[in-house]
Amino acid sequence: MRHLTQQSRYSTITIALNKKNTQFLMAKRVSTSLAEGIYDLLQEWANEERRSISGLSAFILEQAVRERQKQVQKPSPPSDEKPDKN
Repeated sequence: MRHLTQQSRYSTITIALNKKNTQFLMAKRVSTSLAEGIYDLLQEWANEERRSISGLSAFILEQAVRERQKQVQKPSPPSDEKPDKN
């Protein structure tokens, strides 16, 4: 899998290309409702980390799913993150 990244002043767009047929793999979207107090805390956290609420929410959800996968001993789902090159 190859990732193309386009960075602009306002955002970064990463597109994953499947080498077999070079079709675009798109991230799935989730919509949710939060209590106002939780939203406010999430907004504070996002501001501290200089992230959008959406980006922080996606990060938190991905980490929670990965942790659960460890607990039930199933392989982790694929990530859009690039692996560390050490």
